[in-house]
Amino acid sequence: MVAPSPYRTAIIDCVKSGMTNSEIVKKLKVSRVLVFRTAQRYRRLGTSDDMQRRGRPVTVTTPEAVKAV
Repeated sequence: MVAPSPYRTAIIDCVKSGMTNSEIVKKLKVSRVLVFRTAQRYRRLGTSDDMQRRGRPVTVTTPEAVKAV
């Protein structure tokens, strides 16, 4: 899974203030795709949180983890 962009909150703040995607790209100097996807996710979900995933979360069963439990 990919970590969320550190620019996510800045992009969402710009979207809330009414800036266009092109203006955000020029202001923050980030890729158009990042701005488009982040703005689209915010408009669809109404929040900056990640989308819900399906299924059980991945667990790690290393010997150290088993010993700790």
